[in-house]
Amino acid sequence: MKSRLHILSAPTSIFLAISGRCNMNCKHCNVGDHQNKNIPELTTEQWKKFFDELEELKVFRIRISGGEPFVRKDIYELMDYMQEKHFWIDINTNATLIDEEGARRIGRYPKVGNIMVSLDGSNEKVYEMLRGKGTWKKAVKGIENLIRYNGRRVSFYCTVTKYNVDDIENMIELVKSWGQTGGIKFNFIIPGGNADIFFKYISLNDKERRDLINRTPELKEKYGNLISGTIFDSYYMFKRIEENYKKFKDKMKEPAYITGCGTVRNEVTVRFEGNVTPCDRLSHMVCGNILEQSLKDIWLHSPVLNEFRKRLDMTLDDFEECRDCEYKYFCTGGCPAVSMSFRNTIFGYDPLSCYKVYTLEKEFLPENEFNERKQQQEIKS
Repeated sequence: MKSRLHILSAPTSIFLAISGRCNMNCKHCNVGDHQNKNIPELTTEQWKKFFDELEELKVFRIRISGGEPFVRKDIYELMDYMQEKHFWIDINTNATLIDEEGARRIGRYPKVGNIMVSLDGSNEKVYEMLRGKGTWKKAVKGIENLIRYNGRRVSFYCTVTKYNVDDIENMIELVKSWGQTGGIKFNFIIPGGNADIFFKYISLNDKERRDLINRTPELKEKYGNLISGTIFDSYYMFKRIEENYKKFKDKMKEPAYITGCGTVRNEVTVRFEGNVTPCDRLSHMVCGNILEQSLKDIWLHSPVLNEFRKRLDMTLDDFEECRDCEYKYFCTGGCPAVSMSFRNTIFGYDPLSCYKVYTLEKEFLPENEFNERKQQQEIKS
């Protein structure tokens, strides 16, 4: 079989977990396993030196996240420095630490693209069930500051859980009330970090997840481009599988290639201590450290990265759970981080992307597997 893999000379995008600290400890956080552990972070000068390397590599975009990036006292100094470079910057934040002067300063940056603010409820009660007491008013104040000086560059990200699934339309209406913004994304909870521990308790069950997916056309018709996210993507993905299965089920001979994740084709994550990982949800898969190697060397030669890239040459037949599935000719293979969380391997199926889970032919997480994962988490903690 001819390889489909072509590795660029350098990544085009970097996900930058610039701090391991956060002023929240959310139940659904999928990077919570490394937050607030007093792990030394790269200094201001070390980050600047790294940004010089990214400019030499002609990286196009940096997505700044954390933890919470604005816990760093030098965050604006670092963003000032990045503005001297050619790359675009996106920012992920909970907005609680952004005062009016900070929002005004961000508004003056010409190379800031999207400012993504996490929003998991339309009111204090719902929001604070996931994010903790005393956080709502700070978040709203920060959001209003950002919108005042950044307008459409501000958009929102909601992780849908049992706590807020009935609050979705209220959140949309709240975003509408704030005027011209980039809209709101609704995504399913992704396991990892705190979300691994609380997953069974805050994630929607199989029927709730299916019902929400099937409700998306109604929401889309009502709110249009104001709303998006993996919940909407899932609806269209599963409908395509249904349609293609009806049309081509007797004609297909080869299972589909794995296309559900292409991150290591053009992007990697660089973490606050300098570790490079395939993505922010796979923090334990260390590919190298930028204090010890150049990013280019890690990108091209890391055994961990190159092992990960084998997924891009695989078909659904290479996943044990998918081998005998009649839908393997039309599936994407899903997210390797979800597979890692549930199967302890990146070479396995993702139940969030599984058509049989969507149709309720198969359980997302059978009870015996949940009990086994719970025991593993207790041992880790």
